[in-house]
Order: sequence, then C-alpha cells, then structure tokens
Amino acid sequence: RQLIQIIRSTIERGGRVLIPALSVGRAQEVMITLVEAFSKREIPDVPVYIDGMVYDSTAIHSAYPNYLSDYIKTKVFGEDRDPFTDEHFTMLKGTEDKDSIATGGPSIIIAPSGMLNGGPSVEYFIRMSSDEKNSVVLVSYQAEGTLGRRLKEGVREIRMRDEAGEIKTIEVKAEIHFVEGFSAHADKVQLLTYPSSIPRPSRIILVHGEAEKMRSFKPLLSRSTGSAVITPSVGEKLRLA
Repeated sequence: RQLIQIIRSTIERGGRVLIPALSVGRAQEVMITLVEAFSKREIPDVPVYIDGMVYDSTAIHSAYPNYLSDYIKTKVFGEDRDPFTDEHFTMLKGTEDKDSIATGGPSIIIAPSGMLNGGPSVEYFIRMSSDEKNSVVLVSYQAEGTLGRRLKEGVREIRMRDEAGEIKTIEVKAEIHFVEGFSAHADKVQLLTYPSSIPRPSRIILVHGEAEKMRSFKPLLSRSTGSAVITPSVGEKLRLA
C-alpha cells in the first residue's frame, strides 16, 4: 500500500506523480494496482498518462487476455471490463506536449525506462524534479550507473543533458521514493534452488547482473549445483553446443 499512500499525499498537495517503469510487465502491474485503488476510492480521481513503449505493450496485453493471470481473465471475460482500458488512463503516442502534462494539474505519469536511463521518463523527470510538490516513485530494480540508482542513493544534484543536448544541473526538490514489491527479479535463494528443478546442467552462464554480485554468487552456485559456472566478460564469445 506504500505506492497508494505516496500517490494520495502527492495529489492532495497539488503535485504530480512520475512512475518510471519497465514497459512490459512492471507498468501493467502498476496500472492494475491503480485501477483497484480507484475502484476503492483510495486515491482521488486524476488522469493517468501512459507514455512510451508502455502504450504498445499494454495494447498486446489487452489483445491476448487469455494468456494473462486469472485476475485479468476474470475481469475481461467475467466482468467484461479490461483493466488496461480504464477510464482514468490516457494513452500517449509521443506527440503530446509533455510540458503541459508535467506542469499541469495533479496527475500520475507512467513511462519507461524504469531506471531513468533513457526514454520519456527522463524527459518528465527533467520537467518535474524541481517542484517539491511532485513525487518520483521508483518501482524497478536500479542498476549501477543509472540515474535511478543515484537517486536511490540520495544524490539530489544531477548533471544531465536536456532535450537540446545541453548539460544542465538539476536540483532535485521532488520527493523520491523507492517502492519494493513490484520486482520480478528472483532473490539469491530462488536462484540457488531453481537448478534443482531441472536436469543438472553441465554449465551455467551468469549474465545480466552487476559484475561484483555475479562474482560473489558464482562459487555459491557452483557448490550448490556441481555445475561449472561461467561469468563472461562483455563482448566475450562462448560456444553453447
């Protein structure tokens, strides 16, 4: 309920909420959470703007509800109500004026990327972060080197390029929140136990993680599985068969 509390307090003081989110999966989880909150009147009726690739990926979710969770199937087939087309949502196609949205009345904005390392979420952040009434809510894992990670670590003076390509210093006055519970990443225990559910692999290749954490995880996984564990360098080639 932390997300709902943040949204409610931000809207009540006349601010706007920016939720940087991954386009596939995470954004839709947030949308469903908002639909439920609106239906229970836990948050005021304000527009929710959906920008970037979230628009396209959500359209795919709506087109194939039979492949989604039982909750979605019940809403679509049982109640004839697609939560992704809720009346509060406005799908943006990239041509709308971000200035008017970012500086207008109270609203919620969901946009990629979830780590604020590119995409429309950065454009909104530049416009919204200097207003102390606003809130930025990080609901995704924030990798090292990303703007989201720096904000999570407490950095409040950011040097970055604006849309014109000029470097500017932004003093972040908006509230920054990190909400856990939406993460789709498995934890250490889950990663260690998963290999036991499949035939023992001869090799396990660790990718898509922070280098230091993969190095420390490598011997744990090797002892747990008895498999050879490889942590390839960027650009390194491996023969898989």
